[in-house]
Amino acid sequence: RNAYLSAEEKTRALALSATLKELKAGVAAKGALPWKAARARAAAALERAGLAVDYVEAVDAADLTPVKTLRKGNAVLLAAFAGKTRLIDNCVV
Repeated sequence: RNAYLSAEEKTRALALSATLKELKAGVAAKGALPWKAARARAAAALERAGLAVDYVEAVDAADLTPVKTLRKGNAVLLAAFAGKTRLIDNCVV
């Protein structure tokens, strides 16, 4: 999908991986993060980068049920649009 992005959109797209790294670092530092607040910060970071957020979700990596508190072993799933291109990324924190 990156082939569809302009140079500027490619730069904006880096916000997805940066956001995931920040969430992972937050969990590593604090042990857990209240998901509602962490989700809002993550979505705001993507929007500040110029992306249109499709979703920001956190789930139990074993059974994909939504979580209320982000902890080690949970998965974070992101999707956002850079122009007309929908980008997705995820990681286990």
